[in-house]
Amino acid sequence: MSMTGVSRRVSDVTRASSARTSASTTSRKIRSSWSSTFERWWVAILILPLMMSSDFKFRRRSAVSALGGTPDAQVLIEVGVYGLVAVYLVLARGKAPRLRRTTPIMFTMWFFASALAGSAVYAVYPTLAIVRGTQVLIVCAVAQTIASNATAKHMHRLAHAYLVMLCVAVALGHAIKLPVNPVVNSRFHWLYVHPVPGAIYLMIGSLIAFAYIRSKELREVLRLWPTWVYVGMAGWISLALVLTKTRGSMIGALAGVCVLMAFRTKTRTKLDVAAFCTATLIFIWFAFGDAIITYVERGQDISKLSTLNERTNLWALAFDVFYDKPIFGSGLGASRGIFLELIGLGGGHNAFVNVLVDAGLLGTIPFVALVLMIGTTLFRFPRNSPGGRDSLLLLPIFCGLLVNSITAEFMAVPANNASIWLYIFCGWIGVNRRATTSYLYSERGTRLTAVQRTVAPTSAPAAVSRVH
Repeated sequence: MSMTGVSRRVSDVTRASSARTSASTTSRKIRSSWSSTFERWWVAILILPLMMSSDFKFRRRSAVSALGGTPDAQVLIEVGVYGLVAVYLVLARGKAPRLRRTTPIMFTMWFFASALAGSAVYAVYPTLAIVRGTQVLIVCAVAQTIASNATAKHMHRLAHAYLVMLCVAVALGHAIKLPVNPVVNSRFHWLYVHPVPGAIYLMIGSLIAFAYIRSKELREVLRLWPTWVYVGMAGWISLALVLTKTRGSMIGALAGVCVLMAFRTKTRTKLDVAAFCTATLIFIWFAFGDAIITYVERGQDISKLSTLNERTNLWALAFDVFYDKPIFGSGLGASRGIFLELIGLGGGHNAFVNVLVDAGLLGTIPFVALVLMIGTTLFRFPRNSPGGRDSLLLLPIFCGLLVNSITAEFMAVPANNASIWLYIFCGWIGVNRRATTSYLYSERGTRLTAVQRTVAPTSAPAAVSRVH
């Protein structure tokens, strides 16, 4: 072989090796970029598919078929999504929490979820109950993982992704009109999502947007969008909320806005805001009172309104069912079927009534305790700490859901947006506990004398880790 042939062969081998190296480098960069993106957004990537698979309906299905537990494509997708999340938690984050480090909120959360899941053993509709019980335990595992591993930025990325999801959903609702049922077809919705659960999404989204508008500290956590983007999103989502004509979510949104305006605001400012809002409401009432009454009535007669659309009759019946099985209840999902058969309304239409019927006192006591713990913890975070900052976002949402739960049961029912948010609160509080502990220690550390710094530097990580 001539020298020219040898040189050509060497050149070809070099080019092939260079091409393989370049392809391998490109592949590593893509994997690294995906891994980095996933690491920043893993909380949103886990939570949002759970919500959408549970609530975003692509088909209509009767309540009787749902209670029977007969699977279809939508159900299989939902179960598959929850299964994938469970597999990820086991493989990537599968470290069981130590009992001695479990906070009272996390312990109560697991107690309540276990009471719901355990009631599937004696449920009236066992197939549905077993599936829902498994789902609530998976969501609890996600909340526990968030509390132990997530950061404040992870949680705020979840809030921003939630806003984007809702803006797309609202656009979809305006673009494609799908009939849910003749009674609610005139009310805004998207896909085959009923206006009531859809309005809960919109209530939470509007409160998130308003919180970021109000607080510069919240916006600076990520510095993702300018203020006008939040203003536009708040208007877009709030308009859709009004168009749903869902009174419970509207009142919940107003309650959340009131909390947002009053929480950690100077007394003088509170009085000024209260006076301005009162004057504005009086003006709106005199100018548009008739239109508001028509909107609230939704074409219903006074007998319907006086019983809150038959809810008071349902609640009276619920207490009769509760008295029959006061300790353990009738089993997960029972309220949905029992009331559908007896009065034509599925579910307890009140979170606390729903738990009483399904899980009895064994589930109601931890549920009430969990609600009280979440509210008091959010309220008591120090003002300038990370927990105090995020409370300005979480407390209005929590109060809005609490008000909404008076006429809707979703916060106490597994596998839906409102219920998942209940567990998100638990996880987010865990994140804020860790961040606030570190913040308070660093604040104290800046005040240590030079002698104290030389004595105590090694004790800081241990003290913080014990709280984590």
